[in-house]
Amino acid sequence: MNIKNIIEHTKSAVNLTKKNVELLEGTIKECSKNLRKLNSALMNAKTIGARRKVAHAICVLSGLRTQMKLRRPVCFDRSSSNLCPVRRTVKWEDVQSAFKSRIRTGVITNLENKDPANFLHACASLFRRRITRILKSEIALKVNADLCGEFKIVKGEDEHYEFKCMNTRNMPIYQDTDINIWFKRNIQDKILQKLEEFEEKDSGWTLSAIINLSININKFAPMQGSSYIQLPKEISDKKACINVKNDDNACFAWAVVSALHSVHRLEHPDRPASYPHYSHVLNLKDIRFPITVKQIPRFEKQNNLSINVYILQKTGDRKKVNYIVLPTYLTKAKKIQHVNLLMVQSEYYNDEDVNDSDINRVECLH
Repeated sequence: MNIKNIIEHTKSAVNLTKKNVELLEGTIKECSKNLRKLNSALMNAKTIGARRKVAHAICVLSGLRTQMKLRRPVCFDRSSSNLCPVRRTVKWEDVQSAFKSRIRTGVITNLENKDPANFLHACASLFRRRITRILKSEIALKVNADLCGEFKIVKGEDEHYEFKCMNTRNMPIYQDTDINIWFKRNIQDKILQKLEEFEEKDSGWTLSAIINLSININKFAPMQGSSYIQLPKEISDKKACINVKNDDNACFAWAVVSALHSVHRLEHPDRPASYPHYSHVLNLKDIRFPITVKQIPRFEKQNNLSINVYILQKTGDRKKVNYIVLPTYLTKAKKIQHVNLLMVQSEYYNDEDVNDSDINRVECLH
């Protein structure tokens, strides 16, 4: 299956329907047929790269099909006695995914927005409603997005068009996250910045049309850990993190105690016996272990301290592994007693591998 040819053929057919509306229904049917082929190819794809390529094509074709469907006779709001035409600028549609940790992939199709900022602003309310609904049954999520657009470049007297995507990093969303702020900071601002940087380069490409915004919603189980997990060598070599070798499920409590009751490096800071027991020095009323992000604000209030939690994200390749540190929980009010914790996992995956990550991996705090 030549995915590029399918996309190019569909795009040409869509352009013809703009000149001859009688071709619309046939083109929609053909697009649906190609989508079924792509969905089958997605389930049979063997590698992450192949799955990503097919998934991208599915999102492009879904967007084009939705745009064509909405060029049919006008849609009416049947809940209104006046049957006024419904004016929509964006539309959400779920599409198939073959990634193990994926809860849902949604495609927000652009119907009439010319400006990317206006389009993303229109997407925000749809995004908020979908994420709020999913968070009723999930403790946390990791979400990333891809903006698909048609870009134009002029070479001599010819104009060339090509679909390109601007993507964002997989970032966590919790039940107490302000979703409007999260969307603006992690999707809207990031994509607009990438678009600006891309068009400012000497590539010659300019955005011609906005197709859609793909929203990838992934499972995320923060702080589901139990006992001691060895630090990655690249982190332990820095000697900047105390890693208590506890054998219970209270790694969070031991990590906090090690920060509040520090000991000299010669006094075995990795041993629980070097510290007072957490039950003697911390107020743990109504706190259950293993602790979740949702419990941290209560823990902070009961113990009159503030906490930031960070995670590691693997970068590089097999020959040279590196890690970057990202925040996963930031306190709302920093106190005199402040603790920075690092959440350590039993396994790490590159950002490119996030869709195939084992969501049941163990995690712990230090």
